[in-house]
Amino acid sequence: MNTRMTFLALAVTAVLAGASLAQDPTMEAVSGTPTWNFQISPYLWGPSVDGNVGVGPLTMPVEIELADILDNMEGVLMLYAGGQWGRWSLGIEGMYFKLGGEP
Repeated sequence: MNTRMTFLALAVTAVLAGASLAQDPTMEAVSGTPTWNFQISPYLWGPSVDGNVGVGPLTMPVEIELADILDNMEGVLMLYAGGQWGRWSLGIEGMYFKLGGEP
């Protein structure tokens, strides 16, 4: 994924994250009965790896920077969706990553 596409993907995700959908929670205070409130929020996560991996007595250092992950990224979607009714709430979170690169 080139730098221009990465920037575009990050910009679109940031705009969507700012436009999370939710109902006005003050309606419950006005009516006295619980109402449903829903929220959908996309988000970003910037991982990197630094450490050692091994099997038995054999170990090897591993270091993967965020820039390397972004260069090999072919697809990503991170999303939270939730609903609340009075004091009860339910949420679900999903992550999808597709990395490419050398076999």
